Amino acid sequence: MGIPLGLRELNTVLEKIHESIVGKKFLLVLDDVWTEDERKWQSLKCCLKSSASPGSKILVTTRKKNVATVMGCTRLFNLGKLSEEECWSLFSQVAFSGWNYRERQILADIGKKIAYKCNGLPLAAKTLGVE
Repeated sequence: MGIPLGLRELNTVLEKIHESIVGKKFLLVLDDVWTEDERKWQSLKCCLKSSASPGSKILVTTRKKNVATVMGCTRLFNLGKLSEEECWSLFSQVAFSGWNYRERQILADIGKKIAYKCNGLPLAAKTLGVE
């Protein structure tokens, strides 16, 4: 009986990661992490720790404080939501980029309603603003 396929694939990926970063300083960004199961992160964390050169950093973004704890984050920065005005500003910059003033004014009321529904979440405002 051999190693299960999923485990073999994981080991192959971890070997490639190790080969790519060993002896190098790196910044790894893990964005919008949701998995709280520490066992699922253990292999990756071990690989990164064994490969990392001094000064290497890992940046984890998450909406769940428990994820940050499980990942072993040493510094937490709790970012609040945008105000309605900030959310509208971000949405309108993305949605109306390249539009003239008159065109912006025609759709401003609808745009403000959309921005309000983003509930202060910058990713939602930016995503909904993309044409």
